[in-house]
Amino acid sequence: MYKESQNLELKREVNSNLCKEIIAFANTDGGTIYIGYDDEANLIGIKNAKEELDRISNLISDSIEPNIVFNVSLDIVEEFDKEIIVIKVLKGTQRPYYLKSKGMTSEGVFLRLGATNRKATRDEIAKMIIDDTGVKFEDNISKNQKLTFTSLRKEFEERNIQFDKTKMKNLGMMTNDGLYTNLGLIVSDQNIYPIKLAIYKGNDKVEFLDKKELENMSVFEQLHEAERFMNLFIRVPAKIVGMKRIESPEYNLEVIRESLLNSIIHRDYSVDASTLISIYEDSIEVVNIGGLIGGLTIEAIKKGTSANRNPKLASLFHRLEYVDAYGSGIPRILAKYQAQNHKPLIETDENSFFIRFPKLEKKSEKENEQIQLIKEIYSKNKKILREDIEEVYNCSKVTASRKIKSLIEIGILVRVGNGRNIYYEMK
Repeated sequence: MYKESQNLELKREVNSNLCKEIIAFANTDGGTIYIGYDDEANLIGIKNAKEELDRISNLISDSIEPNIVFNVSLDIVEEFDKEIIVIKVLKGTQRPYYLKSKGMTSEGVFLRLGATNRKATRDEIAKMIIDDTGVKFEDNISKNQKLTFTSLRKEFEERNIQFDKTKMKNLGMMTNDGLYTNLGLIVSDQNIYPIKLAIYKGNDKVEFLDKKELENMSVFEQLHEAERFMNLFIRVPAKIVGMKRIESPEYNLEVIRESLLNSIIHRDYSVDASTLISIYEDSIEVVNIGGLIGGLTIEAIKKGTSANRNPKLASLFHRLEYVDAYGSGIPRILAKYQAQNHKPLIETDENSFFIRFPKLEKKSEKENEQIQLIKEIYSKNKKILREDIEEVYNCSKVTASRKIKSLIEIGILVRVGNGRNIYYEMK
C-alpha cells in the first residue's frame, strides 16, 4: 500500500529516531510518517495509540528547536481494524530545525535524501539559515575588520565616482556603526574566496600545463587577473585579406568575461570552497559554488530570469558598468553560440553551477572575407542595407533576409528602425 520515499516514512513503533525523521522532513520538503507498518510495508497496527500520540506530542515539544508544533499534525487512523498514527510534517519556515540535546550542529540537524535521513553539513546548515531568515551572507558582519580597498578605490576613481565611508555604507560594505560586512570583505584586498584556474593538455584532467590561484585580492582584481591568465592560452589565429588582418579567436572574449562575471556575482560565499575554471583543448569549463536559488530552473535562466544570491554585490558590479542588466549573462553567452553546431552545456545541483562552452568552429576563408566586406561597407556608409547583403553574398532578397537574421543572432549586426526605414549597424 505504501512505499518509503523522499516524502514518506514507515515505522513499526515510536522510537528514538522519530524526532530525527520529523526534523529531516521539516528541513527538506516535508513528508508523512506512518507508525504501525513494518519494513516490508505490512500493516501491523499500534497498541495504545492514544497514549503513543501523547508521547509523540511531548517528544516533539521537548526535543526539537525551534518550535515545530505548528508544522506538524498528529492523527490516529484506523486501517483494516488496526490503529496507526499518521504524522504529517510541513517544510519549515524557521530552518534549520534541530535536536535540543545536540544543538545546531551536524549531530543535531538532519535532511531527507531519498528514503533515508542524513546529517546536514556545516555549509548546508548555513545555507538554511540564510534562506529562511532572509539575512543575506553579504549583510553579515565580517570576521576580519582589518580591510583595505586599494583595488576597489581604483575602480571608483577610474569612473570619477567618489569613494568614502558614506558611499561604503550606502552600498552595504559597511554598517552604520562603521563595521565592515561580508560584502566589504568580498570586495576588499583581503578577499579570502579563491578562484582556481588550470590549463590542461588534452580534454581531461590527467596532465595540466599551468595553473593559477587567485586569493587575497578583491573580486575585481580576480576578474582582471583571471581574464589575463585565460587570454594567454587562447589562440587567436589571423589571416590577411586584402589589406586587412582578420582575427579568429578560438573563444568569444565576451563569453569568457560573462562566465567570469557570473561566477563572481552569483557564487555562494557562505561555502568555504573555490570557483574552478578549467581550460581544455576543446572547451572551457567553469564550476561555481552554489546552485540555482528562488525556484529557478536552467530553462528559466536561459530566458533571462534572474534571482540574486548576492543582490548588493550584483548592484555594485552594475554600478561600475561591468554588467548591463540583471539576468542577461547566460542569454548573452548562448547568443554567441546561436550559429554554432556545438552549444554550451549547463548543469546544476543544490550546491554548484556548471557551464562548459566549446571552442568556436572556424569560419571558412570565404565567410571571413564576406564579413570583412560588410565591415568595410559599414565603415564607409555607417549603415548596412539589405541590398548590401545581397551584393556581398550574391543572393536573392529572401536569402539575404535569412542571412541578416543569422548575422544578428551571432552578434555581428543590429537592426535599427522599422518598416521601410530598416537598416543595420555593426555591433
